[in-house]
Amino acid sequence: MDSDDDPKPIKVQPRKVAGLDEPKNDKRKKGPEGKHLTIIGARDKSSTSEQDQKPRAFGTEPDQSFRAMVQRGSGGVSAEKAAPKISKRAEQRAAAARRRRLFRLWPKFARRSIRRFHGRFRLWQILLFYIGLPLAVSVFFCFSLLFRPSGAETVKRIAPGGPTPGVMISGVLTALSEGDRERAGELASRLVEAYPNDPRSLIARGAVFAERQEYDQARMDFHRALEISPALIPAKMNLGELEFAVGNYAEATRHYESVAGSMQTNPVIPFRLYLCFSLTGRYPEALGLIEAGRFRPQSAEWFFVQAAEALRAGKPAEARGYISTAKTLFGKKADAYETSLKKIGWLD
Repeated sequence: MDSDDDPKPIKVQPRKVAGLDEPKNDKRKKGPEGKHLTIIGARDKSSTSEQDQKPRAFGTEPDQSFRAMVQRGSGGVSAEKAAPKISKRAEQRAAAARRRRLFRLWPKFARRSIRRFHGRFRLWQILLFYIGLPLAVSVFFCFSLLFRPSGAETVKRIAPGGPTPGVMISGVLTALSEGDRERAGELASRLVEAYPNDPRSLIARGAVFAERQEYDQARMDFHRALEISPALIPAKMNLGELEFAVGNYAEATRHYESVAGSMQTNPVIPFRLYLCFSLTGRYPEALGLIEAGRFRPQSAEWFFVQAAEALRAGKPAEARGYISTAKTLFGKKADAYETSLKKIGWLD
């Protein structure tokens, strides 16, 4: 049993919390402070809603910023901003379409221009233009046909109705190929008489003189052709061949070097230069031609250059092997190279 001396429990009353126990529809009048707080809250709320309604910039949110980083890393942004590429075929089709459009619209523009032109002048002025312009053009062409320049008259006087220089040069070459030197000389003389100032006629006659071994007269014709046309490559080439034939290798080298840049595809030039360099004490330059690849491998000139190197090294048997192979492969073409080696005394 409980005694009177035992302490009695203290009753704890529940603590009231503001806002929980108050009724929801509190119709009590608010004081000035509450009213002021309500207005501030409304303003804050309105400002927050306005901020929510504004569009957010790209990349402000985490997922958007990561997306931008991925696009920048993969080049997606630049690919989206870059202009689309147009193929060459599409450009050609577009250009063709523009040309067709202009062609269709041209008659319309022409009619409009003619109409404007007619509207600016009177009738008699328009008739004078359409009649006078064709008449003036026809008179001009008639006078140009009636009064030719003096050069045409000179050509008529020299060879009235005769063959052209090309036809006569072909006749000279045909006679030389047939071995008829006398007939070739007669044709060359007629050619020079008919066309004395044509360098081609002088070169043809000089070639006939060289074939007859009349080297002085051939040299005169070649030099005269160069006086008429200083940049004429055939005349320089023929002078080189002439000087090589008479044994003037230094002068031949000068002529060959003057045409080497213009006749890079001619295989005779590097072969002649190789021989001239070797005969004039410029053997390092001759080796330079070989090292520079001026002689196409397995070509006729390549075989004879190898034969010449073997002869210089004192290996005649190896040289004869190269020459025999070249003759088997190239036939008559190899005879000219063999004649060159014999002419300089490297072959018996």
